[in-house]
Amino acid sequence: WLKEFGICDSLKIENEEGQLRIKLVTKESPDGRMLADYGYGVTQLVSLLLNIEIAISRVEQYPIRFMGQSFESDDYMSIKPFWLIIEEPEVHLHPLLQSRLADMFLDASSHDVKLIVETHSEYCVRRSQVLVAESGFDRLTLKRNNPFRVYYFPIEGLPYDMKYQTNGYFEEPFGEGFFDEAMKWSCQLNYIKNR
Repeated sequence: WLKEFGICDSLKIENEEGQLRIKLVTKESPDGRMLADYGYGVTQLVSLLLNIEIAISRVEQYPIRFMGQSFESDDYMSIKPFWLIIEEPEVHLHPLLQSRLADMFLDASSHDVKLIVETHSEYCVRRSQVLVAESGFDRLTLKRNNPFRVYYFPIEGLPYDMKYQTNGYFEEPFGEGFFDEAMKWSCQLNYIKNR
């Protein structure tokens, strides 16, 4: 995912005299550049990726057995998924990278990591809608297998499930101040321009 986000080609972890150093290796820096030399968004993203990798390693899987017979060694069933709670992963990230977070979360869910993500990123939510639309789920399969669920917390009233449709759109409307903000300011700018 570090490559997918365009951050680096690989990660190098060194232990020099008891001090742990994380370096990001790129074509420009084949010996690696210290993670501390990057901006907060990259540091936060690397930390998030490491946490997801740790969560994947903690998913408990057991060989599938049927009536005492074991199947091929690569047939496993997750008995206990691992839950990870993430708060505002989009902070300090470019909108393109915010969009890619949804792809990363989808990938983590395919490894039986369950995520609760609190976000204000329209880009991440919109990308999740596209991923749902591209999945090709019918209505019944969508209800059972959709890895995404969005709950909207309005300023007043109770939170509610937005309910994805097979085309990626939501059944329920977002309240004011989320998806409508960008459009509102674009319309205002066009109004001022055309006066």
